[in-house]
Amino acid sequence: MKSPHKSDIPNSPDILSVSAHYAFDYYAACLDIGVNSCELLDILGCRGELLHNPVKRYSCDSVLEMLAYAQKETGVNHIGLLVGQSQRPATFRDVGTAYLLSNTLFDAMAINAKYQRLNQQFGTTKCKLDKDHAWVSWTPNIQDAERLRPVTEAVYIGYVTIARWMLWQDEETIISIRFRHAKPEGTDPIAEYVGCEVLYGQPEDLLKCKASFFRTKLPQANPVLLKSLVERLTREMKSLENSNLTQSQVRQCVQYLIMDGPVNFSLVADTLGHSRQTLTRRLKTEGTSFGQILQDIRKENVDYYLKEGHKSLTEIAMAIGYNDQSAFTRAYKSWYGEAPSIRKNAQK
Repeated sequence: MKSPHKSDIPNSPDILSVSAHYAFDYYAACLDIGVNSCELLDILGCRGELLHNPVKRYSCDSVLEMLAYAQKETGVNHIGLLVGQSQRPATFRDVGTAYLLSNTLFDAMAINAKYQRLNQQFGTTKCKLDKDHAWVSWTPNIQDAERLRPVTEAVYIGYVTIARWMLWQDEETIISIRFRHAKPEGTDPIAEYVGCEVLYGQPEDLLKCKASFFRTKLPQANPVLLKSLVERLTREMKSLENSNLTQSQVRQCVQYLIMDGPVNFSLVADTLGHSRQTLTRRLKTEGTSFGQILQDIRKENVDYYLKEGHKSLTEIAMAIGYNDQSAFTRAYKSWYGEAPSIRKNAQK
């Protein structure tokens, strides 16, 4: 079968989209229930390796088409539950790390609402809190409730799963969940998983829980690190909003690839599908260069790691793409006029 969508879209602001790693979560769930990989990739309009490409985004329509196909082929109508159960903060990359560093779940939800477009544009969530209760509402950008069913269920089950994981507790704090879509036939696995009342065919999608759950202080809260990470997320949002610019694509690519080791110009050019000459020319037209972008990202990341205080200087060097600590130390001195060890000791 051939998808009518060109899913690996160039981050067009006119098309609702999801990041590659977010699309991969749904793709993996479909694989787990026995759907053929080639059929799924055909619907998404991509090759498998592109689901790990940091700058690729896929249309929300193509992801929903993939899920509808998987359900039709297998008869499994709770794919969203499977996706949500597998989610952890790391699923959402920097946004998920910000969850962990927030003071409370309520603060984490505020971070999520502000930056969730980096991961998905199916809809937005909002959290309200009073003395006794907290409500998490979901405002979809796609109004067909039945079509959006697996995503809506994944969103809410993901929140429950991550919240329980972050607070290291499974106690009954969720009071009810309401869904716009219809109740599935037979046993409801979502009700079994969340352990609370689940209502279907409701006017809105809404989760209700005890306010104390959302006010509990998170064990890894760190306001200093969170401030640095929020600055990075703001830059990532700017890159998404200006994704037609080559420098924004290069920045996203470098920020992703640098987590796995040293990054060079050839690797970035290959990942973006450009020749070195073309990429150089486009960056020059925009008044910048690969070297400048790489240096900016290294400086931003080293500031975060030094504040974090968990890594040695050798580990920091590797984390920002240097092969050894001495090269990192020389670069740091050229940036700030002092050795990184001085800054690291001052952070203690």
